[in-house]
Amino acid sequence: MFDKSLMLIMKVKHSYGILRRMVATIVIIVTTTSVNAHSVADVSGIAFGTSYEEALQAIEEQFGKPLSRTESRVVYRDKDFMGVRFQELTFGFQKDDEGRTYFNEARFTLQAGSKANACKYVETIANRMTDEYPGVSKDLEEDGSPFYKGGTSPFIGNYLFTIYVYPGRNGYQTVLRYGPLPYVK
Repeated sequence: MFDKSLMLIMKVKHSYGILRRMVATIVIIVTTTSVNAHSVADVSGIAFGTSYEEALQAIEEQFGKPLSRTESRVVYRDKDFMGVRFQELTFGFQKDDEGRTYFNEARFTLQAGSKANACKYVETIANRMTDEYPGVSKDLEEDGSPFYKGGTSPFIGNYLFTIYVYPGRNGYQTVLRYGPLPYVK
């Protein structure tokens, strides 16, 4: 009887040790995957989640002095990105309760004039994005305008970017929007 009890205790301890190693392995895989996802999400080499100060320095190195800037937005006019001339570039930031800032959004807006031109630009930009981000998918809006989404967001259930037609005040616009990513909830 004593031998059977001892054997049972040893089997339980052995199983518990295996279970602990399995849980530790899963934690390492999830942590590594999460860290890798965060490091992959960027716009032109500027990682999402970067502080305002670091991101601003990198943005200014690429695009020069902004037209305007606040704690939450940095705005440029008439700049090239991906070989396309955008009339407005906006980089967005979130701030948490402790005053930390996070780069969480980039919006590139092209004044297309007509809806047909806006749709054409959506396709052009989507083709360029497909080269960098495999798995870009296309949907059609209710009005027939193309809508693309793709890229891997560091947050589960989100795409990194969308490309769409937007009816603006001065005609139609084509918008390439990264984020917004919810660093602050």
